Amino acid sequence: MRGAAAPAPCAPGLGALEIDEGRRSASVGGAELYLSKAEFGLLSALASEPGRVFSHAELGEICFVGVLKIERCAERLARKLELRGMEGQLRRVPGAGMALEVGAEVIGAQR
Repeated sequence: MRGAAAPAPCAPGLGALEIDEGRRSASVGGAELYLSKAEFGLLSALASEPGRVFSHAELGEICFVGVLKIERCAERLARKLELRGMEGQLRRVPGAGMALEVGAEVIGAQR
């Protein structure tokens, strides 16, 4: 019986955050993040290029949701990341969009 493949290393930047696109799951330091489909899509998109500011319109297209839903998802995602010790990782840029802050290492997050 084969074991599950470990998430592949990706763009440097987000500490203990791991994203497994195949299983559509994410964790921080081994503790699973329980994310909605839209929250996972948002996290995956932002983690694909840590530090890059994505516009709300871009994120809406990537996640197949409206701009207003992106903002609500971002608020919930930020709270979930904070509960796992990743305070301030989700950065909002007024008038531009949002980004995940660059830190140490992201694991997974392949697009």
